[in-house]
Amino acid sequence: MTKALEAAVKARMVELGGESAAHAPSVAVRLVSCVPQSLRVQGVLRKHFVGPGGAELPEAIPFESRSVVLFQKNDGVDLCVFSMYVHEFGDACGPSAKRVYVAYLDSVEYFRPRTARTEVYHELLVAYLDWSRRRGFTAAHIWACPPQRGNNFIFWCHPTHQRTPSRERLTEWYRAMVRRAVETGAVSRVASLYDEYLAAVDTMRRRHKPGDRKRNPAWVDKLEKPPAKKDDEKKDEASCRDAPRPPDPKSPKAAPKSAPPLSESQSSEAPACPPLFDGDYWPEECCRLVSLIERRKGLFGSHSLRSQNDVSVYDHFVNLLKHVVQQPSSYPFMAPVDAEALGLADYHDVVKAPMDLGTVERRLGGGSYANPQKLVDDVRLTFANAQKYNPPAHPVHEAATHLGCVFEKKLQNLLQRLKSAGQLDDARKFLREFPLSGAAAAAPDRGAPPPPPPPSAPSLRARLLPELASSVHKMKDSQFVLYLQPDERPPTEPGAPARPRKPKGPSSIDDPDADTRVTNALVDSRHTFLEMCQFWHYQFDTLRRAKHSSIMLLYHLHNPHADSLAILCSNCSREVKRVRWHCATCIDYNICRDCERQGRQVHHHSLTPFRITFARRRALPPPEAPAA
Repeated sequence: MTKALEAAVKARMVELGGESAAHAPSVAVRLVSCVPQSLRVQGVLRKHFVGPGGAELPEAIPFESRSVVLFQKNDGVDLCVFSMYVHEFGDACGPSAKRVYVAYLDSVEYFRPRTARTEVYHELLVAYLDWSRRRGFTAAHIWACPPQRGNNFIFWCHPTHQRTPSRERLTEWYRAMVRRAVETGAVSRVASLYDEYLAAVDTMRRRHKPGDRKRNPAWVDKLEKPPAKKDDEKKDEASCRDAPRPPDPKSPKAAPKSAPPLSESQSSEAPACPPLFDGDYWPEECCRLVSLIERRKGLFGSHSLRSQNDVSVYDHFVNLLKHVVQQPSSYPFMAPVDAEALGLADYHDVVKAPMDLGTVERRLGGGSYANPQKLVDDVRLTFANAQKYNPPAHPVHEAATHLGCVFEKKLQNLLQRLKSAGQLDDARKFLREFPLSGAAAAAPDRGAPPPPPPPSAPSLRARLLPELASSVHKMKDSQFVLYLQPDERPPTEPGAPARPRKPKGPSSIDDPDADTRVTNALVDSRHTFLEMCQFWHYQFDTLRRAKHSSIMLLYHLHNPHADSLAILCSNCSREVKRVRWHCATCIDYNICRDCERQGRQVHHHSLTPFRITFARRRALPPPEAPAA
């Protein structure tokens, strides 16, 4: 693969001519990681979607992650200027079968000449798409999602004068790349995720015409206009259209122009699942919408059945919990305690009923609390567990004490306001009997009808699909579906039906990377690479620092068993594993969990735990012994 990509990039630079051609020999493309990974499929997706042929979605989808890096020699140093992570899905990958996903791209502006930088990066992507096409992949998916200001995808610390592209600018950048791919033949058809998979269930806006589904976007149609046809050709073309054609069972049926809204009966059968990729937009949006619909309608009673006063009281408790969660010291309490990762062997012996604010927040949003007293008990239990396990001088104990005081003060103020407004007489009775979930509000007395049953999966799906389609429609222009293989071959005779193209088998090109695994714990995951660059100050904000960072990257790639990446404890000088306790006041001060248990005798500043995702000795096999 790297030979094909490098040859295409150099040929493009020679084609540009001038200074670009002079710099062509200085470019090198390398595959630094090629490892198998798996994508866990959310239970929400498995409940509301099905795989190919109506089969149930698997719990996990295997794929292959590849990391490609572009180097350019600068003053004798191989400078890393561009990197991308791609995910490749094989034949047995459910809805994502035989597709590739361009997951992350990142670059620094040290490529020379600067005028050829965009063209070279485009050519590298086009060459990869063409290589994927020849390997037999059917489609490539791209989501143009720029990083937020101050964040990084792959490289740590970009130059200050390098602007972060907006969504519109990045989308236009990808469009220019797609134009180049269409011109070279690497891409046969361009579409969007919305038009291909979700337009048929979008009942919240006007449907597209049946013929629009297979049309290329307008910016692709303008690439080249076909020459004007003669009268004889028009007659032959008309006769081809008028000739009857047998229906193709494999061709998708177009939705009617005036389709009725999706009802419960229509959505009783789960639709086919769109392709799933790690980090893609629509799966996360689908899970968010399901949670929102359940909170809106209520799985434990409908919030709409409550009176206006009840709704306002419910919002008061939501704001109360939000005020506690937004406190700077609430970070350790937002997720369940991972006793194994933190090395707390006796945690579950001391804490019999674990609880955290994140769980409380989800339960409140889902309507799981029958009354406010249960909400208050869970919040108090969260802080009581932290105070019970940690000694009084521990930072977590102090944070729990502070947040507990904040919560109790806000709770008393809320009860006082409700009492002044005449909405309660006895605070304890109010906390025990107010129907916070809405289930009791639906039946205030025994003679009232019971609350409605929880919504079934089809009825929830009927509300989910249109809202999901509407959300994806807002991102329509930035989600590309690039078809690499042509759908069908043209007919050999006028009027003859088009013959479906036979699926392409395994590739016949010579690819030395096809059956090999290139693994290095530093670059197998972009999160790990970004974390280690941040920890060891491998920055790319200046040319001098970028050269040093590139040299160190190459050193670690060629010496994967070196001990230089190990994080050492500042107190006992042993290697820190799994969790490091970092001091934000001191420079490069990290201690292991054994030293942290000694408390303030080790360090007088507050320490914050950080999980170490890089595990050199667990990720790499031991070096082979030399043959005798």
